[in-house]
Amino acid sequence: MLRNVLLIVVIIFTVLFSSCVTVYDESIPREESLVITITTGYFIREYNEIPVDWRRGVLVLPAGETELFFGNIMADYGNRTYVFRQVTLYFTFEPGEYVFLFNPYGGEDERTMGFNVYRQSPNTSIRRENFFVFLPLLKVKSIPLTEPI
Repeated sequence: MLRNVLLIVVIIFTVLFSSCVTVYDESIPREESLVITITTGYFIREYNEIPVDWRRGVLVLPAGETELFFGNIMADYGNRTYVFRQVTLYFTFEPGEYVFLFNPYGGEDERTMGFNVYRQSPNTSIRRENFFVFLPLLKVKSIPLTEPI
């Protein structure tokens, strides 16, 4: 019984998550767009210094220079939860689909927190050969989980 309830919850979550698509500019064809899936809890407050309110799902943005300002990022890795506030990511993206996965042990030193970015569809298993770039979270400040987010 409990297994069935958990299965139903997972299915509902998957449908809600995958059906939430934010398209920034409808006039740009999808094949010329940047499609980002961030597989962690996030709240994007600005896109290229323009105020937005994006909280989950898939983002379809114009390709090119991209600046994403996150109000909050919550990421689980192993048995730990990481919380970040006011993080900015900069990168120039070509058109295509990208998946962002949080990695607390990334970068060349394998001790830098950030996102592994894979150039692939979010509907397929992550494949090492699709690794595109590591985007570090700079100036990360740890906060106690007792603080409100």
